[in-house]
Amino acid sequence: MKKRTMTINSNTIMGGLTALFGTGVLLESIRIYRYARSFLTGDHIVPGIAGIALILLGVYLMFFSPAPTHKPTFPTGTILWRILGTAVLMMGYLVVMEYLGYTVSTLLASYGLFRVFGKYPRKKSVILALGTTLFVWLLFIAWLNMPFPRGVFKYTNLPL
Repeated sequence: MKKRTMTINSNTIMGGLTALFGTGVLLESIRIYRYARSFLTGDHIVPGIAGIALILLGVYLMFFSPAPTHKPTFPTGTILWRILGTAVLMMGYLVVMEYLGYTVSTLLASYGLFRVFGKYPRKKSVILALGTTLFVWLLFIAWLNMPFPRGVFKYTNLPL
């Protein structure tokens, strides 16, 4: 029987990190299980499923996926600036959310992401950002009644 050797490549590294992250998520699910009323209901279900899925996908990536055919390179130029711009936008989104509320900050962040990452023109970015924000607002705020930061709108009766 021929023994398969494990080679270290990007799939092996990312698979290991994914499995490690999945283990952490699964352990957190086990930790919060004590607050559940039953095994099938409670806050532990989604993290438990996600943790198991991450572990399985990580193991698949480490041991069963083919090695990449090209050598990965560090991004440069425009691609690097788009990645950094996306990271800055997401950090700004978290900061601005406390002041402008969830809805307005989601509108601004999604517009920025459509412009920076998607490279859409201004008009299309505005339309897509409005559609995305409306969908998210309808789903989380109008339908599920989830509490989100309202920022300066907390003193108004606006459903933001």
